[in-house]
Amino acid sequence: MLNLITLLRSGRVLLLLLLLNSLGAFTHAAAASLLAPAAAPAASAAADAAPPVTVIAVPNIAAAAETVDALLRDMVAGLAPTAKVTTIGRELAAFGRDFDATEKETRLALGAIYSQEQLGGLDTRWLSLLARLGDWEKTLTSRAVLLEGNLTQLDALQQSWQATRAAARDTGAPEAVQERANAVLSEIKRVQGLVNAARDQILTLQAQASRFETRASEQRAQIKRATEAALEGLLLRDSMPIWSAGSSGGVQIERW
Repeated sequence: MLNLITLLRSGRVLLLLLLLNSLGAFTHAAAASLLAPAAAPAASAAADAAPPVTVIAVPNIAAAAETVDALLRDMVAGLAPTAKVTTIGRELAAFGRDFDATEKETRLALGAIYSQEQLGGLDTRWLSLLARLGDWEKTLTSRAVLLEGNLTQLDALQQSWQATRAAARDTGAPEAVQERANAVLSEIKRVQGLVNAARDQILTLQAQASRFETRASEQRAQIKRATEAALEGLLLRDSMPIWSAGSSGGVQIERW
């Protein structure tokens, strides 16, 4: 009888050990599965943040340099302001004067006794000004995106040719090959300066248009508040209802 009890107890201990062992395996597996998804995005982000730099083989440097020279010439040719951008730069000064005049008229109207027709007319003028600004901003944004893309491309070319020049020097490439790589890098730097200047011009025009949009939106908000106040005033009664004509008491003003 004692031997049977002992065996049963031993079996329970063995079963407990097996359960603990299984639980431990599950815990480790769960921990591993929880850690794996966190590590994968980090590795992916690191790979995205640091794309590999292309190193041009020495025998291909001359041909690659000709290709880059043609690309840079096309890029410089495309830096001339488009007709739309030129028009925006020319019209912004006149637009500012018209804008200031409308703003002054709005301020005077809001500070005096005004009618709904006056407010509606002013709001229509502000909408017209905002429409012009919206068209200009689309043109400027499209141009800014293009120039930003050029700068990104130039940065990639610069890194590639810096690595190529270093590799050519380390492998003892002929002096003429190293000078060709230096010439490409100098031209890339020159074009970067031109693209930066063109982008700054566009960003300046964008900032001016954005300030006008903010001010116009503020004026429209004031007109809206004034219009709502005027409509609210129309809902005031300055006499008693007809059904109260026979009642006593003075005239009351009350809201509906």
